[in-house]
Amino acid sequence: MGEDPELWKKLELGDRVRISRFPSYEGCLHDDTAALYRWLVETSRVLTVMKLEFIEEQAYPWSGEIVWSMDSSHPEEFHWLMLNHDGLERVD
Repeated sequence: MGEDPELWKKLELGDRVRISRFPSYEGCLHDDTAALYRWLVETSRVLTVMKLEFIEEQAYPWSGEIVWSMDSSHPEEFHWLMLNHDGLERVD
């Protein structure tokens, strides 16, 4: 089964996904966000959709369980991440 670039539009609360590759718009990411994506891809971290934000009738899924530090000189921080891009794969 191939990747579904529109998977994010079908996600519901409680769905689990992993980021299997950088989003296709990676050149537009802030350096810190790119570092977080790199870590998520490398670790195959599973994320759970924890909230949906509706904008013009489209549900945007968010995961808010990411505790991450850019490097050892930074403290760990809790992060929310909108999961509205390609590069996602569903995890059962």
